[in-house]
Amino acid sequence: MAGGESSTGSGGGFRSRLDYYLYSGEKKHVFAGIAIISVVFVVPLYFMTIGILSIF
Repeated sequence: MAGGESSTGSGGGFRSRLDYYLYSGEKKHVFAGIAIISVVFVVPLYFMTIGILSIF
């Protein structure tokens, strides 16, 4: 197969897709990565500042 894809029906599996999205450098993938990382860190910080999530 072209592009180093495996011969499985899923098109290479989760790991190859993850590697493709992480290292492709396409603008939409970069934007999606920044958005996901921002949500992961900003949402808990927001909730802690308003007092809903009082872990510490």
